[in-house]
Amino acid sequence: MNAEIERLAKALGTLRESTDAGRAEIRSVAPSLTDRMARLEQGLDKKLAAFAERTASAEREHSLPVALPSAPADKRAATPVAAVSPVTATATPKAEPTQTASITDTKPKSETVEAWALRDVYDGIAMLEDRKRRLLEVAPGDSIPGIGRVEAIERRGRTWVVVTKQGVITPQTW
Repeated sequence: MNAEIERLAKALGTLRESTDAGRAEIRSVAPSLTDRMARLEQGLDKKLAAFAERTASAEREHSLPVALPSAPADKRAATPVAAVSPVTATATPKAEPTQTASITDTKPKSETVEAWALRDVYDGIAMLEDRKRRLLEVAPGDSIPGIGRVEAIERRGRTWVVVTKQGVITPQTW
């Protein structure tokens, strides 16, 4: 019986040593893992910011007037040199009429509606709260008292917003 107890005591001692070694290894690795996670989050934040900037600049670019040519820009470029007469070669070319168009923004203005705050979004339904702490569930097409019809419930960046013709309802703290 004493031999068995000694054997179990040795096994328990070995188990404690290996457990302590494992704990020490975890303590040494944990800070580096935490540091790696922080660097990854920073890198993702930078990439997200760069993506948002590219998206915003693309939206700005598409909202500028676009020149649409009504005819080929230079007819003489396609004409062989031998076929050009001296009068045509020295005459100043007339400016061709240019049509311009602009892409209009069909989204409502992004003014924030201060009378309501967005509290939660789930299954395409938004939970709104007014300043009197009354809650209202709305979906696209529903009407909000004093605001009007809900156009959409959208995710913009990391936050949700409720889009109306009066503006957007955002998460707010009062």
